[in-house]
Amino acid sequence: MDAAPHLPSPTRRASSATSRLAYVLLLGIMIYVAALLAGDATLDGRRVGLRMWALLSAGVFAVAAPNVLAPDPHAPLMQLLNRSPGQLLRQQLSRWGAVLALFVLPVWVLAFFDTTSPAAGLTAKLSLAVQATIVVLATGLYAFDVYATIGRLSQDWHEGKRGGWYQSVKTSGYGFDVPMGLVPALFATVRCFGAGIVVILAAATLFGMAPAAAWIPGAAFLIWSGIRIARHRPAFDRHYYHTNAFYDEVLGGGSVGPSTRDPVEIDSLYWIPHRFRPAAWISLRQLDRRLPLGRLVALGHVIFWILLAQEAAPAAITSTLLLIVGMQNGVIGLLAGERMSAPTLQLTLHSPLHWWGVRTLANLRWLAPLLASLALVATVSDAMPWSSLAVWAAVDIVAATVAAGLTTVAVEGRTRRQYR
Repeated sequence: MDAAPHLPSPTRRASSATSRLAYVLLLGIMIYVAALLAGDATLDGRRVGLRMWALLSAGVFAVAAPNVLAPDPHAPLMQLLNRSPGQLLRQQLSRWGAVLALFVLPVWVLAFFDTTSPAAGLTAKLSLAVQATIVVLATGLYAFDVYATIGRLSQDWHEGKRGGWYQSVKTSGYGFDVPMGLVPALFATVRCFGAGIVVILAAATLFGMAPAAAWIPGAAFLIWSGIRIARHRPAFDRHYYHTNAFYDEVLGGGSVGPSTRDPVEIDSLYWIPHRFRPAAWISLRQLDRRLPLGRLVALGHVIFWILLAQEAAPAAITSTLLLIVGMQNGVIGLLAGERMSAPTLQLTLHSPLHWWGVRTLANLRWLAPLLASLALVATVSDAMPWSSLAVWAAVDIVAATVAAGLTTVAVEGRTRRQYR
């Protein structure tokens, strides 16, 4: 008797629909921010803006790649279907391609959106868009290649076959407070971001010497990244399963722990009432295990300071702050996924209204760093008046409340569909 075909459950379909909706909303926000950054900027302003965008993209790719690619939730199905190395590579590239699209599409908005003279300098704008697209794609594909094939190296470090020099450094009291197997990923973050910085600086230097040569660094990096991926294609199945097995053990609580300390200490959540603190701590712990948001927030503030130092247009500064606020509050939406938010947890700890409050308070952990960054700027510059702190505090609180409410609605709807 033939087995019944496996059909996706309503819960899984709802979770997929929620993820697609969140992706579309995030893409819309980033395109809107890019439009604000472009506005009525001059050609030189667009060139600088695209360099900053490429720098932001490199930082995000360096941090996001391991969290997006591993562990792949479809890995058991891929193993049952016995996919070929080429099929596995295409499957992983399609997942990573969604992240690339988030940063490639706004490039064209930054280059072409013009409120004063949209038809002026189209050839120059096209050249800027293509150059920036090449750099963004090159850094994204390089990060993909590094992290999609890092499993064997991570396992060797975990087993002590490599990294003896670092073990001696760590024994002396220095180094990162993470297991040995995760150290290669930290080094890869620096390497991916550093490669993006080098390419961007090289292109900017060549543009000052010979504008026509500004294409060379990005194009060479893109070709090199493509060659690296092509070289790994014949044996990509080994890389795929090795990397997924290692990171599934890391995130699944196996013998390789994500850290020797808690990502978030429960006593540090002092602004959250005791009644809600355990639920908030669980939520933040889940988020920190999946996405190291602190590095992305810090990168956003660095770009914000760079724009201020370059006396960028107010619209560019405002757009950057909006992107920071949206990122640090929107990430709570990851908790709408079933793997991040178990139904039993939602049913036993709090009511939906209380969960809304819990997630809102959890989002507010980034309010103090935001105000500190603005206060630092207000102290040394007139570009950010002290009154703006109250405005941005209100904006952040509203964003935290709305993001927490949408996440709660998504989780509650999923739970009700599963248990009705």
